[in-house]
Amino acid sequence: MKKLSSLLTCLLAGYASYAQTFTTDVTINASVPVGHGSGYTSLWFPNATSVMPEVSSTYAGIALSSNVIRSASTGWAFADASKPAWRLFMGHGSVTDNFYIQRSGPTNYNPQTYFIIKNTGNIGIGTNNPQATLNIKGPTPGLIKLNPSADNGEASIQFSTKASETDNTSKWAIGPGVYSTGQNFAIGSTFFNSAVATFQTNGNVAIGTTDAKGYKLAVAGNIRATEIKVEALPWPDYVFKPSYKLPSLTEVKEYIEKNKHLPDMPSEQEVAKEGISLGEMNRLLLKKVEELTLYLIEKDKKEGLQEKVNKRQQQQINKLYRLLAKKK
Repeated sequence: MKKLSSLLTCLLAGYASYAQTFTTDVTINASVPVGHGSGYTSLWFPNATSVMPEVSSTYAGIALSSNVIRSASTGWAFADASKPAWRLFMGHGSVTDNFYIQRSGPTNYNPQTYFIIKNTGNIGIGTNNPQATLNIKGPTPGLIKLNPSADNGEASIQFSTKASETDNTSKWAIGPGVYSTGQNFAIGSTFFNSAVATFQTNGNVAIGTTDAKGYKLAVAGNIRATEIKVEALPWPDYVFKPSYKLPSLTEVKEYIEKNKHLPDMPSEQEVAKEGISLGEMNRLLLKKVEELTLYLIEKDKKEGLQEKVNKRQQQQINKLYRLLAKKK
């Protein structure tokens, strides 16, 4: 019995001595030294890769690091000083209540955060302080790039007003190839089951249709606006120049009887087939108004001359009446 008690005493003393020696590190590779620093409890793997529960006065977390080793003399060190270190960290505390993916430069462990999930649920890429559910920041113009699985396929971002991920009854999509628009960029919706607006590769824009038919803007439907500015040249002020040859009303009458529309104006058949150009139509209408003004001026001039003739004739008639009255 005394021998058994002595044996237990020795075992307990040895365990206490072992525990005191290995209070900070547990190794699984005999070549990795133990007891490096205080405040850390680490599970070390070979090839300078570690899963390290870190503890300080402000946080407690677990880090997965690459190319980093611990040294009793320097603390952190690089296994290969010519290469950077990557670090994945998740923890809790006033400083690190987040999830990080970081990368440092070689020789100096000054990590840059590439990815973070904040304790608010916001996700940041290229920023430490995301202000939305997803916040992306970067130095290049193209922060996000989407590629289809095949050429000319759809590479879109989709939006829905429904909370259910599987409910596509009120879905909007934006991107190239939406609703089979090929290389064109389009906005489409399940409300219409088609593209609502299409931006073609030649810069033309189609709304309510996918083909702008060569126009910079084509709209299949009505447009309402408070003002539309149209540039139409040459503006027909040339009608008032002395060199302009104003058709006679007889010539206009003959043209109308033959063609059933005014000179220079499109026919009903042309308008039905091609539509009208607002700028061109306003220009032509103004030309006709100016021509009509010249006709009225000419008519007023003739009426003025005729009024003078009539007045002289009336004076002569009155004079004759007076002479006849005296002879009686």
